Amino acid sequence: MGKTQYSWPHHRRDRSAVHRNSHKRATKSKSNLLPLSKLPQQKMSWLWHRRIPTGTVTVIEGQQKCGKSLIGCSIAATVTRGGLFPCSNHAAQRGRVIIINPEDDPATVLSPRLAAAGSDLNRIAVPKDGWPSDTSLFIKWLEEEIKRVKRVRVVILDPMTGIVSINRNNADQVRAMLTALSGVAARHDIAVVVVVHLNKSGGTQALMRASGSFEWTAASRAGYLVVAEGRTGRHLFVPLPNNIGLNPKGLAFRVKHKKLKDGGRALAVVWEDTPVTTSADDALARNRHSATTAEAIEFLRQTVHRPINAKKIIRLGRDAGFSPKELRTARERLGIKPKRVGGVGAKGKWMWPPAADAKPKQPSRS
Repeated sequence: MGKTQYSWPHHRRDRSAVHRNSHKRATKSKSNLLPLSKLPQQKMSWLWHRRIPTGTVTVIEGQQKCGKSLIGCSIAATVTRGGLFPCSNHAAQRGRVIIINPEDDPATVLSPRLAAAGSDLNRIAVPKDGWPSDTSLFIKWLEEEIKRVKRVRVVILDPMTGIVSINRNNADQVRAMLTALSGVAARHDIAVVVVVHLNKSGGTQALMRASGSFEWTAASRAGYLVVAEGRTGRHLFVPLPNNIGLNPKGLAFRVKHKKLKDGGRALAVVWEDTPVTTSADDALARNRHSATTAEAIEFLRQTVHRPINAKKIIRLGRDAGFSPKELRTARERLGIKPKRVGGVGAKGKWMWPPAADAKPKQPSRS
């Protein structure tokens, strides 16, 4: 049997020849790089002037039941009737809207809310037979629907994690999906608004709180946080740090019931006329503080139904997850004034009396 012949050169001289020839072939092939001077500069185009751009993805994140979907309805209403956006002198370019919302029934929830927002329902399209859950198939399906509906200005995906089957904690999957959606937006010169829930980490950095992965906000061109403003009854719509140099002021709104033409009622956003300067991180921190204070108040109402040693209530509160500062703040809100008993010195102690509206916790029945 003869020896097997290999084509790879064994000698150093032969290997050098191979490298020289491969270099010549590489120099003859066309480069995939292009001088930036050959690319025409383009201005950013807008769905909502200086807030929501077209040709890319905008993410709206927030806690559940804080008005994210209602903001989507407000955006849809403004686009379908060509109206003015809040705190803006720029009218929306009138067009059609596609809304994909797996959580709200189109007939009983979504349609009444869109009507309450003032939408032209003839210009809003929703799926009637579902959609593919695989990301790549969904992107193809969505692009075909955009072509069929025609004159689409914005697609609202609410919430994104309920529409496609992805691991929301996987940064690569999230970025790949947002990149694909950006491609769809760019090809059709539309805006794509993606709604996501905040995670439950309890942190106060807004960029880190989007559902599962930092990439939800990092990979999008623009983003907004929706959060309740403590006990004021208002909600805030504030910008997140973005990569297109935008720094618009935040907006405030209230959620109210509006009467429909058929006599029914539905929730809708009522925007306030004055912008707010609160940052996303500050809004989130205030919201967390307000929630914690309210919980601490309820804890004291249920726990302090007779005078109790201050050290004991602090210990009980710490076991329940409250810091001494949070408990003191709650005590002050309830008007509880500690009293010194037993005199001064080691024999004395501070006691917290019950609040005027204390609600003793009833023992559970097994």
